[in-house]
Amino acid sequence: MNERASNLRLRLDRTFCCGRERFWAKHRRAALTGVLGGWLGVGVFACSRTPSKHVSLPGAAPAATVSARSVAVSPAALVTAQAASQDASVADPFVSLFARAETCLLEPMCAAEEADRLFQAADDASEPDVACLHFADANGTKKDVARARRCLERTAGPLACEGGSSASLALAELTVYRIDGLGGPQDVRAARAALLPCADDLTRRGVLDHADAKEKNPATAAMNFCKDYGGTTLTSNECVTRAKGHDLTRAALQAKTVFATLDANGKQAFIVANEAYAAYVAAMGAYVYEVSKDGSVRNVAATSKERDLLARRTSELSKLTRVVPKASANGELTKAAQDVDAALSRLTARAASAELKASIAKAQAAWLVYRDAEVAFYVNAAISVSTDALAKSKVADAARVRLAKARASDLQK
Repeated sequence: MNERASNLRLRLDRTFCCGRERFWAKHRRAALTGVLGGWLGVGVFACSRTPSKHVSLPGAAPAATVSARSVAVSPAALVTAQAASQDASVADPFVSLFARAETCLLEPMCAAEEADRLFQAADDASEPDVACLHFADANGTKKDVARARRCLERTAGPLACEGGSSASLALAELTVYRIDGLGGPQDVRAARAALLPCADDLTRRGVLDHADAKEKNPATAAMNFCKDYGGTTLTSNECVTRAKGHDLTRAALQAKTVFATLDANGKQAFIVANEAYAAYVAAMGAYVYEVSKDGSVRNVAATSKERDLLARRTSELSKLTRVVPKASANGELTKAAQDVDAALSRLTARAASAELKASIAKAQAAWLVYRDAEVAFYVNAAISVSTDALAKSKVADAARVRLAKARASDLQK
């Protein structure tokens, strides 16, 4: 395991198992693939070191072989995938309700309402792997601060700061809820007691300072830990991961909406394009980590880059139904491609190590696969207003120009 993967795993709350934070640390690439596309059926991730076998969509084409031509898929294959997606909600003695809720949320053919039901059922069953902050943040389920607090009391409190370690984000949030009386009665004494065995670091001192202020002046505003403070590198990283989880959920919900409007060919092209984008996002995260690997913010920097890329595509997907075939300006496609090549050459020339050069090359290779897959998706799915060859050519060229401009921007940042 490389240092980044190890650090990602170690920084997360020990009381979570398949919660979003631990889920992301264990299955970084798989999680990206799932939320952005994988979706070749249902990948159910149990509490283990490796994800369970992915259910493949019959007839799915590998991303590397995608072109701008229509990608065919039989109705029977989609029916099979639809049935497989519903397996996320079927009882399985080896997979927790919470893991199935996560799977359903990330699966475009599984209803958002079913994911919500599974999240609540997991908490009602007192599963130890529930990521309680889902309920505080309305992240894939209904907002319920009282439920979030009860969940945190059950999962974060009992194992807090074993061996004098730093407080996790879950414990920090629980103590803040107690101090501010959120989701239940105010109990500053219990908050202080919970932090007593923890390392005397920024997180502990920040929460205790807030407790002092609240006791001196009950009108002191409630603390938003991630927004107002952040604490140690541990909790700051968890805050970034938490925010990224929100982006992933928005992308997943948007994907459900888009997927529902597509015909069979559009659905298949969507699956392939999203898996290719997942690979690109992961490669860009690895590149940024390599750039920052000697610094303490390497995880934050890499995760932030991935988060930005996810948010960007979510925005693009939201515009899908408004795409109209429009000719690109003369030479615009050629210039956009040249800008990518020039930016790539400059970045590679500045790379100080062979590892950095390799990460740049991997990201570029992933982007080329994604570009072709995305063009195929737009040609198949975004031109319902016209099916003639000229319209398809316009859509393909416009997509290539947009993607090249975005890639050149990524290379320059």
